[in-house]
Amino acid sequence: MTTAIRAGRPVTNCAGPPRFDSANFSTATACALPEPLEPGAAEHARIFGLPANTEIFLAMRARDEFGNPGPLSNVLHVSTLPSPHGVVTPGAVAAELRTGESVQEAFVLHNDSPGTLEWSAADARAGGQREHSRVWPDEALAKGQDGAPQGPQAEAAGGPDAFGYRWLDSTAPGGPAYAWVDIETPANAIDLVGDDALSAEVPIGFSFPYYGRRYTGVRVSTNGFLSFATAPVPFVNSGLPSTRGVSTMIAPCWDDLNFGSSTRRAYAAVVDGRFVVTWLDVPRYADPGSVQTFQAIFSPSGEICFQYRSPAPACGTTARSVSRTRRARSGSR
Repeated sequence: MTTAIRAGRPVTNCAGPPRFDSANFSTATACALPEPLEPGAAEHARIFGLPANTEIFLAMRARDEFGNPGPLSNVLHVSTLPSPHGVVTPGAVAAELRTGESVQEAFVLHNDSPGTLEWSAADARAGGQREHSRVWPDEALAKGQDGAPQGPQAEAAGGPDAFGYRWLDSTAPGGPAYAWVDIETPANAIDLVGDDALSAEVPIGFSFPYYGRRYTGVRVSTNGFLSFATAPVPFVNSGLPSTRGVSTMIAPCWDDLNFGSSTRRAYAAVVDGRFVVTWLDVPRYADPGSVQTFQAIFSPSGEICFQYRSPAPACGTTARSVSRTRRARSGSR
């Protein structure tokens, strides 16, 4: 024997019981049921998928093993509950954190309805407004040739980028204060000389988080940037992101700089738990009067700070431009 239960709704202008009988039973919505038990056994069935806050009429008809239908059962009239309604208090929670920091906030979810409330929470990391930076065009330039002038970075803060990084400089409210870290001693000098060169990996002193990965060492370039990978050293700079930049690039002053054949001008040290790299009195290629001194500071939280002690115009405009998609806090005097 098989059993069928069908649900139907009354006509809107119908008074009294609906017209739900053997003639229109087959046109009603069928309800899914499990296989019937042995004859004479009591059965219970739960019907799912009924619309909320609606009058529903149910009837049942049994068929034998040959498919012969029995008479229609009595019609059952039910009303479904209203849609569930959840109330969350407080209505909003906001926090501003740096990489590596965390905060806990309590909230209460109340079912303000007679029915069952099923709920889920969306991942907040999937939402929010992101700043999408344009990819800067490449310029085909010869060694020593200057590209088209670019204006300075006029904004004091920006972001987040697609990963969530923000940046601000010392002119922004709450921005970093300039505090140069002196590490320029022979013991801290990096074995790096020449032009368009990249150092061996320099130990950071801790595990540094950067765009979802962690690094314990970094390479220093004579051209004013750092990278966590072995890569070519481009002498033509641009804003970031750029197809000209190298992998995992952090660029306080990406420019065509020249250390010279014998002078070590880069220094690295861990000071008060932070990793500091300083470029000291570095001139641009074929321009010995344009010396610049600047540094990059890594914190275990993932924050990066750029500082400029004696920025020439080329360094100041370039550095602020290329730091747009980094967690860069910069100051200068």
